[in-house]
Amino acid sequence: MARYHKAIEIWDTETYSPSSGRPHNHRTGSYDGECRVFYYKITDIGQLRSSNCVLDKLQTENFDNSIGLYFYRHDNRKKPFIMIGACTDRPITEHIEYIWVPGGRKTGSGVKKSLEKTFSELELVREESPAYFVFYEMMAEEAAPAVDKANALEHHHTEFGYSTLSGDSKPRYPIATRLIWHDPAFQEVLSKKFPSNTYYR
Repeated sequence: MARYHKAIEIWDTETYSPSSGRPHNHRTGSYDGECRVFYYKITDIGQLRSSNCVLDKLQTENFDNSIGLYFYRHDNRKKPFIMIGACTDRPITEHIEYIWVPGGRKTGSGVKKSLEKTFSELELVREESPAYFVFYEMMAEEAAPAVDKANALEHHHTEFGYSTLSGDSKPRYPIATRLIWHDPAFQEVLSKKFPSNTYYR
């Protein structure tokens, strides 16, 4: 039986301008678009498993068709980053649906070892030791989330010298830096801050 209890939900969204400046409006000379960061504080595994609170809030905030870069990270553990991933061919809501289902996780041969490690780490979450799910929305016509994932993993390896807890390792190939959408994403999540420099609640 799941140990989920109805927790006080804490989430937020914030619009941001990507560090790449794309898409660039040549008439105004500035960034022309609006993307958002979504943040959810996880205090119980049930918020992902039995009730899909994260999915519910993503849908409430109209992220149904959004691609981008996402992070799962512990709040106060020595090795904070659980998983860094990218949604390229499916929106973030489908990603959440694919991994987390009401009443339990997806199991069987279709579950990668990295996801099993992610599940194990999130089982450790408690109110006094929460985790965060953070999603950086990107424009489908302008961004390549897989490149931003590789860039974030490169930053992670530079910062810590090892892989994420789910086993995401440093990329083995050169990163197409000109395609990076928002280079500061990793440092912002590391600092538990939104692009506006506001700390997570």
